[in-house]
Amino acid sequence: VFDLTDKSSRSFPSGTLPGSVFIPIGGSGALGTGGLFSDSLKTEYQGYYVQLRAATDIPLMPAFAITPAAGIFGSNTNGTFNYDDTEACGGGGCFREFVHESVNTDRIGGTLSLGMRFGVAPGFSLIGGISGSLFGAWSQLNGQDCFTATPINVACGSGGAGNLFLESAVQNRKSRLAGQVGAQAGFRYNPGWVTVDLLGGFDWDSAVPGVSNPVTAGQMAVVRYNSEVGYSARLQLTFPFGGGGTVTPA
Repeated sequence: VFDLTDKSSRSFPSGTLPGSVFIPIGGSGALGTGGLFSDSLKTEYQGYYVQLRAATDIPLMPAFAITPAAGIFGSNTNGTFNYDDTEACGGGGCFREFVHESVNTDRIGGTLSLGMRFGVAPGFSLIGGISGSLFGAWSQLNGQDCFTATPINVACGSGGAGNLFLESAVQNRKSRLAGQVGAQAGFRYNPGWVTVDLLGGFDWDSAVPGVSNPVTAGQMAVVRYNSEVGYSARLQLTFPFGGGGTVTPA
């Protein structure tokens, strides 16, 4: 289970960034707004990942062993993007743009992995592994946006208020068969009462969901998939428990 949030904002000391155009994500045209004074973006990712995995250790030498494993998994990720800005301010007030987009993605698939452990000294080992996954991905985009004059205090989704209020909505789906490949390496220290793993690695994912927003009038926002590479570092502590089992802190 995870919950990640990121916020960013900008303002323009000279007063405005000229040439701003409001292009509704529902594909209903475009509106020149006269300039952008400030904007902000809040991005949130929430979701869960569940895996059922079977593995076994195979000693090949006294100091060297491999651990093949196979598993099935399911996951859900919901990414939300909330954007707002202030535009075309004058003596009578300002205009503001609001955009809310949400991409919900389900994944179901299988994975194969191979771990390796090589002892180099008492209590110290080099460890590493590779993994590959094949999965189906199903994503849905829900989005709404509006452009309104701030003195008129009209809420997005209310149906509009003459020429001073524009809004649109979009919903579409996309799916694909995709894959993920990863590798990690590091070292392990085991004095007997605890096992300490320090690892670094990378993951390549062929179907990271996102949104492709319109850049010209008449286009609609759609779900897109990007291929991305991520890097990670991890410190893991494992303590002996009971009659040989272990408990690993999250």
